[in-house]
Amino acid sequence: MEIGIKIKKLRTQKKIFQAELDNLCRLPKSTIAKIETGRRDISALELSQVAEALGVSMNYFFKSDSVVASNDELVVVEALRQIH
Repeated sequence: MEIGIKIKKLRTQKKIFQAELDNLCRLPKSTIAKIETGRRDISALELSQVAEALGVSMNYFFKSDSVVASNDELVVVEALRQIH
């Protein structure tokens, strides 16, 4: 999965608008939209800013199996860990 697609997936799961993420990362208007649609590459510095704003490490974007769990799923996983 491309980095732009992963950014979009994570951003929408966290209910953050593109313009909000632009502001959080101090990026020019519509930068995130261009990155998510593949019309623009992302620099390492920008990726670092996006990762921080979305609460993940930069490694998240390079893992082939990156999955973002919902809060409900995380609660279930934690409960299962406590049982075992």
